[in-house]
This record gives sequence, C-alpha cells and structure tokens, in this order.
Amino acid sequence: MSSSTLVSKNGLFTSGFTRVGSAESNASYLGIWYNNDTSHPFWLANRDKPISDTSGVLAIDGSGNMKLIYSGGDPVEFYSSQSSATNITAILEDSGNFVLKDENSGSQQVLWQSFDFPTDTFLPGMKLGINHRTGQTWSLMSWLSDLAPTPPGAFTFSQRNFSIGIRCALNIKR
Repeated sequence: MSSSTLVSKNGLFTSGFTRVGSAESNASYLGIWYNNDTSHPFWLANRDKPISDTSGVLAIDGSGNMKLIYSGGDPVEFYSSQSSATNITAILEDSGNFVLKDENSGSQQVLWQSFDFPTDTFLPGMKLGINHRTGQTWSLMSWLSDLAPTPPGAFTFSQRNFSIGIRCALNIKR
C-alpha cells in the first residue's frame, strides 16, 4: 500500500499514506481523507508514531494481525487477533470508516474499526464517550497546528455520562 490508495465505494473517501506538514517534513502517516481535500486527513492511524520516510506498508499477516511495517523501525500493531480468523478483509466504508472484518463469521464480525480511534474530526457514525464494557474512551484531540498532528494540540472534546444527563466537555491545555 505504500504507493496505492483504497477508495470507498461511493468515491468520497480515500485511505493511504500521506505526508502532513511543511514541504521539508518527511513525516508520513497512514490516513483517511476526503477525496476533494487531501490537505488535512480526518483520521491518522499512526498519529503518535510518524514514519520518517515513504517505506510504510499496511499488512495483515497470516494470523490476522494488522500492522504498519516500515524500514528502520518496529512494526506498529493496530489489531492483534485473539482467534483463528482466517478470512479477514479490510474495507473503507462509504462512511469513511476503515474496517477489519472476519468474513467467516456469518455476520461479518467487525474486528477493528478506525471510528473506535478518532483523532480530530467527528463524522456521522463515530462515538464520543466511554465504552463501559471495555473501558475505552472516545474523544477528539486537536492537532498542535495545521501542519503538525503530533503532539496533540491544546483542545480535547469528550462526552461523559451522568445519571441526570449527558455533559460534553471541551478541555483546553494551558
């Protein structure tokens, strides 16, 4: 995938490797962006671990593990299979969600999805809040600047549930 992209069936979204930042930056990220705006991907897989060159490859190995492989560094694992799923597929859905599915299960079980790991943009179908079963928190974190997705910026948007209702919070680092 280092020189290719994956396009959603409706043609609105593209996933692939992209450079973010100034022209001098060699930082490369696996991202998803709108087809008509490649300047700011709305999701970055390796936001905290940019690749310093263009050698990145997204791989699904024989055990069903999904990882980012690149020269000169340890693989970045996104999904580690807990079962013996043998017919795993990856798809970029029309919603912009990159999904890893087990095609052998009758219901095409979702094993991993990018919407569970939002970065700075909220799209329809994404979640904010806490998964009380797993403890996972879904929140949005701003970029440091238009040219720097990492480290995260000063703004975090999250949702917390209370017995009386829902409270949304915008946290600003000082």
